[in-house]
Amino acid sequence: MFTRFQLPLVATALLAVSPTVHALLAEGLTKAQVDGLRQQMMDKTHLSWEFGTAVEAILEHDFADLSPYGSAPFPPPYPLDASTYPIGIAQHLVDIKPAYVKSIVEDGAAGDPMSIGIAVLLANQTFPNDPRYKAAWDSQLAFIEYDIPRTGEGAISHRVSEVQLWADSCFMVPPSLAYWGALQTDLEVSKDYLTKAYEQLRLYRDVL
Repeated sequence: MFTRFQLPLVATALLAVSPTVHALLAEGLTKAQVDGLRQQMMDKTHLSWEFGTAVEAILEHDFADLSPYGSAPFPPPYPLDASTYPIGIAQHLVDIKPAYVKSIVEDGAAGDPMSIGIAVLLANQTFPNDPRYKAAWDSQLAFIEYDIPRTGEGAISHRVSEVQLWADSCFMVPPSLAYWGALQTDLEVSKDYLTKAYEQLRLYRDVL
């Protein structure tokens, strides 16, 4: 069981599943090299998991105070400007999302579109009067929780059509579940989603 004071620490641990880009600088990459890598990443991103991974990397590097590496990222201390990459990606994907599609992006993957969830939730803060972002997240969350096949133990499949567990899914699904949990003001709801994120990591670890 998590106490109110442990929840932010648990959220940070669950969300921090990859090294921060700042570690690259410590290994000797120059700012110009990192800027070039960032631009290449943005230019070549086309798939749902690529969008989600790019958004996470840019949050960690350019807006660290909004990432799990920030000192107090929950709730987000300020709204991101509409011109930023994470918000631009969320805008683009929500704009082109057909109303009948439950996931943020429909590409045959169950886990990958969840990686865009954090960007969509940040966009919901940037555009509080636009209900499409919260609606897109709610639909995505219900899709991953109730429509996707699972193993007998409860691990959420990485694919929609059949149960498949991919290591990739550990970076796609649990971070967004944990982020959603960390945003909640209701302690029980917060604990529920943080626990769900932890359980998915545990179940995947047991199998893979």
